[in-house]
Amino acid sequence: MNAPMNAPDHSNDWVDLVQAGRLSDAEISALRQRLQQSCTPGELAEFESELALNAALGSRPLPKPSSNFNARLWAEIDRLEQADARANQATHQGRTKFEVSFAFTFVWRWLSAFRAGPAVALATVLVASGLGWSQFTTHRRTQLASNVSEITRTTPDVDVLRDFESIRAMAVKPEPGDLALIAALEATTATH
Repeated sequence: MNAPMNAPDHSNDWVDLVQAGRLSDAEISALRQRLQQSCTPGELAEFESELALNAALGSRPLPKPSSNFNARLWAEIDRLEQADARANQATHQGRTKFEVSFAFTFVWRWLSAFRAGPAVALATVLVASGLGWSQFTTHRRTQLASNVSEITRTTPDVDVLRDFESIRAMAVKPEPGDLALIAALEATTATH
């Protein structure tokens, strides 16, 4: 690691390097020499105290986790996942109601800041209702036009309807199953 040698003399880059605790003995001595030449005695004392702190922390044993650490960790993870799943389920069930009420509340508070809330809210409701009615009637008229166009496409020409022979020729010939059904219905109505 040659990072301490590349750092400028006037910066405090040594603080991060020392606090990380990854310097070799050679790098520490090179950094100490550079700081003795270019830093104030206060900065040098801070450097030495950081080194002493690193040494004290390095000499302490690592803490041992409790014997049931893994079990407690997994139990907490499961608990959080179940709580998250319940919250997501509740959110999805009531999302529309919440979003509408939140939007209404937000708009009402925003408008009340201008003291024009009720009038503007009423105007907004009326405009939204008018636009909704307009959309509905336009859709209904479009559907009606589509239905009329479908009927006119399937209906024969008016001249054909004036000629009774053409109408008789267009008559649907009943299927054999239909004839049996008609005969059964006539027999049923005759007995009753």
